[in-house]
Amino acid sequence: MGSKSTRLDQTVPINMPVPGPGDFQARRPIPSVGAIRFFSSDSNATYHGLQTRFERRINTGLTLLAAYTFSKTIDDNFIGTSTPLNTARWSQDPMNRKAEKSRSSFDIPHRLSLTYLYEPFHGKLLLGSPIAAHIARNWQFSGTTTFQTGLGWTVNVAGDPANLGTFGSNIRPNRVGPSRPAGFNPDPYLWVDPAAFAAPDRATDTKCIAAPRSCNYYGNLGRMTELGPGVNNWDIGIARIFPTFERQRLEFRFEMFNAFNRAHFDTPNRTMPSPIFGRVTNTLLSIPNRDLQFALKYVF
Repeated sequence: MGSKSTRLDQTVPINMPVPGPGDFQARRPIPSVGAIRFFSSDSNATYHGLQTRFERRINTGLTLLAAYTFSKTIDDNFIGTSTPLNTARWSQDPMNRKAEKSRSSFDIPHRLSLTYLYEPFHGKLLLGSPIAAHIARNWQFSGTTTFQTGLGWTVNVAGDPANLGTFGSNIRPNRVGPSRPAGFNPDPYLWVDPAAFAAPDRATDTKCIAAPRSCNYYGNLGRMTELGPGVNNWDIGIARIFPTFERQRLEFRFEMFNAFNRAHFDTPNRTMPSPIFGRVTNTLLSIPNRDLQFALKYVF
């Protein structure tokens, strides 16, 4: 399946100065006017995906449901499609907005979700005993397991290296090597190799002061080129059902969210040359630490 979105919101900086040394105000097309933040509706996005589903009910009391999605979302909207105007970002080079086209900030290429329900016993006798059958009957074991690839993130250079003033803090570096070279083992302490990136020319460099037009102030690295940590989450539940009258029943449930208490890391620090560049410092708010829950429900 696929879709295309047009006329999405984005921020376009107007009256931007030419990169270089000296007073940036004097380098604006209209020096008497400052930076202008223009909100336009000319961004685009596309989505293509393969969605599969497998469902199987087994007479032993086991029900399985698996759903797998292979997809890709692309936009040029800097943060993501339908970004609120007050949080929309701007392009690295306002004169080259095509360089902002990349995977979306919420793009998840691979996602596998498994749902299972197991009711082990339904008989009236167990080992020849109705009492043992009553104890073993009406138990449910259920859960949902999710595997998915991580979200994309963009490497940025700290400060305003091109000396652009307002809207000058979205400069990307140059790629000079693979972010995960052979033998590199990513972990939360260092997710990418910092040696893979080099800062572009700065307006304060001696050569740029002597010959401003000879410098390359914008990096060649694209947007959302790096991939963050993925998800491996297990939610598990156990329930005991006590039939009462006709179709009425009492249910007691014990549920574990993130049952194995696995840390799900957020994207790493993206600003170079920060001392913690490439280091993961947070976990995903959407998947907290293990959460235990007891519930009692009466169905009538």
